[in-house]
Amino acid sequence: MLVRRRVGRSWVLISLVILYACGGDTPAPKVAEDAAPAAAPADSWYSLAEITGDLAKANDSVSVDLYLDSSVSMGGFVGAANSSLPPLIRDLESAAQTGWRAVSVRYFKFGTKVVEAKREDFVKRLETAAFFKEKGISEKTNIDVVLAQSDPSRLTLVLTDLFQTAGDVNAVVSALKDNLVTKNVPVGLLPVLSEFNGMVFDANVPPYSYRSTADPATHRAFYLLMFGNRHDMKRLVDVIGEKTYIDRSRFLLLSPYVTKTQVAALVKPSVSKNLVVRPANDLQGNEFFLDLREGTNASLAVDLNIETVEGAAALKRDRLEMRAVRKTADGETATSDITLGGPLVTDGTNVRLPLNIRLAEQPGTYHYKIDLRTPTLSAFDLPSWVPALSSNNPSPSFEPNKTLNLAPFVQGLVQSTTSVQATTAARMFIRIRKR
Repeated sequence: MLVRRRVGRSWVLISLVILYACGGDTPAPKVAEDAAPAAAPADSWYSLAEITGDLAKANDSVSVDLYLDSSVSMGGFVGAANSSLPPLIRDLESAAQTGWRAVSVRYFKFGTKVVEAKREDFVKRLETAAFFKEKGISEKTNIDVVLAQSDPSRLTLVLTDLFQTAGDVNAVVSALKDNLVTKNVPVGLLPVLSEFNGMVFDANVPPYSYRSTADPATHRAFYLLMFGNRHDMKRLVDVIGEKTYIDRSRFLLLSPYVTKTQVAALVKPSVSKNLVVRPANDLQGNEFFLDLREGTNASLAVDLNIETVEGAAALKRDRLEMRAVRKTADGETATSDITLGGPLVTDGTNVRLPLNIRLAEQPGTYHYKIDLRTPTLSAFDLPSWVPALSSNNPSPSFEPNKTLNLAPFVQGLVQSTTSVQATTAARMFIRIRKR
């Protein structure tokens, strides 16, 4: 009898499995109204890839190309008793070895042309004056020759004093734009202050002698230019940023992505009376569901908190431009159903958007995507360290330790990133059900 009961129970279980597999009409258990929203299937409509890019961390392995400006103007950085240049090169090597599982490094000297060097010769001769007096290389700083052969798949590090004439600035910015920015290759820039004892060349006056003291205010800067994976750049800065001669707060990162996180919130007192905020189990992050109960016009305001990535230039949030699109059966189309109802109001990292709705369509449910994008001009402020280190006419008696035309160089580089394509800084979604 015990055996029969067990067999009977087994047949009941088997029958239930068959019924479920064949799509039986067994009612699904009820879900409480306050239960957490169900996970929605992946939908490209809700993608934030244009805003944050690939959030993956740095690569496990890295291939590095290290270019050292070997023009005569760099010689003063090794003539000083406490230069930052040799330690930085050693620390860059160490950072690469400790920051990644597998590393390969190639060494190059550049000036008038680019020459690959063996590590032993590169490191041993670095602190000698002869290193910066090699005929055919040391006569001029041509960063554009480095750009022409740089490989975006590798992490390129360029150490240079950036002394450029006005014409050189335009040429270098143009080369950076053509070789990197238009290809969406991120660019990093980090100034390194150092003691200096040597000749200053390439200024608007004849070469002059300059010797700094122990006072940091007298030090001169050289620069670490970086091209490649932005996560690799950040990891490198994380490691060398522990050194006393590095101020990591001065790291500038220019890439198609400036936003680290964004959060949208309705300003509830601003929601007009004919709009009712509704819950929905399939709402995604930064999405709001509204019932338009009567009429075609309504208004509301939304706060968008935008936190930028480390190193990004200061975003002018009040100059962001709004673009609204409506979801269609074939994709999306630009729309004027939702427009700005006034100027953006900024408070720290927060941006408040006053919005007007005019939905003259038939009753139904409509989906909208609203982006805030950078304008093509004046989208960012320059970091404060740029004008502090820049001079348009250094001389023995005026700003002798400043970098010639640094400000127009960085300004041109920042502008080139915004002119190539608008950066999407924030995105939110509005679903409207018209009654």
